[in-house]
Formats: sequence, structure tokens, C-alpha cells
Amino acid sequence: MRRWIQARNTPTNLSIVECTDCSITIEWFIDGHDECLSYELDHRQQGTNNWSTGIVLSEDVIKTDDERPMYKLQDLQPDTYYELKIRSVYYCAKSLHSETMTQQTLTKPAPKKFKIIGCTDCSITIEWFMDVLDECISYEIDDRPPGTENLPVRTFVF
Repeated sequence: MRRWIQARNTPTNLSIVECTDCSITIEWFIDGHDECLSYELDHRQQGTNNWSTGIVLSEDVIKTDDERPMYKLQDLQPDTYYELKIRSVYYCAKSLHSETMTQQTLTKPAPKKFKIIGCTDCSITIEWFMDVLDECISYEIDDRPPGTENLPVRTFVF
């Protein structure tokens, strides 16, 4: 039989403290944080019905300077709206869910200062600049000779 603990142990004041193209960092307030074994962090893309539930152990939660728990949800899609809610898990009980928050992840930055720096009869050398630490595992370059708008674009991944 499932039982709910008192509402005072439900996480409240859920807020977004940081957002990137692939993560959302949240913090919240809870009475009795030290008694909490873990949290269930539910998230979904806005407009969908399926919640993904992640178990966040208390030792994986960072405490802010004002003792608020904080956690970074990672591996999200860029430029996507997410709904998030959290609840605390105790030995034999779970709290009610917090209020639901909605946040859009940032758009992945595109390379800047893209230019051709060398060209031969069978190759082109290019360079570009990234403003932020580059966590890209690959790049795609689309290619189509001038005047061939009716041909498909070739994509090179490297």
C-alpha cells in the first residue's frame, strides 16, 4: 500500500538557475532534506504525454550557499521546451510532486567566420571559429556545386 507523507516534505519553490543547449539546472526548497533518501525528477518534452523519471540520490544533489538542493538534468535536446517536476522519496513513502516548471533549452551555436582557406583541383580546406567550448563530436558540411539547385545537397560528416 502506497502512502503519501505530509505536504510539508514536498519540494517547493522549484526554479531554473541555469540553462544550456543540453542541460537545465534546477533548485528547490524542502523541509527535512537530510531525511530524504532520493528524489524522482520527472521531465518530458512539452506537448508529449510520456514523463521520463530519473532517480536522483541525495548524495548527487548539490547544496547551494543557502542550503537549497540543486541538480543538473543533462543530455537534453537543444532548442526544446521541457516540463519538469520533482518529488522527494523517503524510506516508505513519496511526497506529492512539486509544481511543474517549463523551460526551453538554448539553441546550439553555429560555427562563425566560416571561410575557405585553400583549394586544389580535388580538395577544399576550410576553417571556422566557435565562441564557446566546443563539445561537438562531429560536424556536417553541406555541399552542392553552383548552378545545380535541382541536385540534392551532399552532406559530409567528420
